[in-house]
Parts: sequence; C-alpha cells; structure tokens
Amino acid sequence: MQLAEVDFDVWLPADLLRLDELMHREFETAAKHTAVQGADRLRHKIVEGGAVASSALLNSIDWEVDEEGYDLAAVIFSTEQHAVWVEEGRGPGPVPVGPIIEWMMDKGITPRDGDTLEQAAHAIANHIAKTGFEGRHYFETTLDEMESIAIEAIERAVARINRRLS
Repeated sequence: MQLAEVDFDVWLPADLLRLDELMHREFETAAKHTAVQGADRLRHKIVEGGAVASSALLNSIDWEVDEEGYDLAAVIFSTEQHAVWVEEGRGPGPVPVGPIIEWMMDKGITPRDGDTLEQAAHAIANHIAKTGFEGRHYFETTLDEMESIAIEAIERAVARINRRLS
C-alpha cells in the first residue's frame, strides 16, 4: 500500500491553528457586551418606570457570563429580594407591613388625614392582600432586547474572526 501524507499545519496560517482560542475569546467578548448592555437597559427601564424607591433594586442589578465548556450565556440578575415582586407581581394574600413602611419612607410618602405611617402601611398591605398587583416585567422585556444585542455582537465577532483569518 502506498501512502502519501501532506502536513496541513505547514500550510495553515497561525491564527487558523488557534481558531478555537480565537473564536472562544471573540464570543466571550460578545457575551460580555450583551450582558453589560442588558444590565444597562434593565436599569434604565427601572428608572423610567418609576420603580426606584431607594437605590437598592437599581444597585443590585449585575451581570455575568456563565461558561460551561463551549456554552456561553450572558446573564443579568438582581440580588434584591423584592426584585421578583417587581418583575412578576404578587397575588392576593398576607403581606408583611415592614417592607411597606420602608418603601413609604424611601419614597417620602406621608400619610394623609392624620394617619400614622403604620396605619397607612397597614391600609396598603390590606389592599395588596385583597387584590395583589401586576408585575412590571422589566427582566422579560430586557431579555427580548438582549437577543438582538447578542445577534449583532456575534455578527461583529464573526467579522473580526474572518478578518484575522484573511
């Protein structure tokens, strides 16, 4: 049997031999860009929507890139406990008064008609207990926007990879 062998690494540009590393770096950059832009847009939505009583929710918005092998994910999140209520709303049911008092103080809300802060907070808690409230869905709408940001970032990454390989 006759065997002929051509060693392709001699013919390939150095960047092509490191294509895996190059692609990973470029796509990681795209994921970071997507996460940063998503977190910024989420903060903007929260401010524009008037959901800032204190800056706790706003300051709790953060981002990261989760990486598992070749899988990369741009993630935005909040570490603030009440973020889930702002996002999803709350159905009828018992409501603790303490957080409502804090919210009223942060917003500068003063009771009317000679009520105390506690009385006003109980009235709000009773209303929420009866009717609940709708969520704002800031994360959900930001996720929709992040998908288009990611597509554009990936297209730019592919263009940079192609330029390196040309």
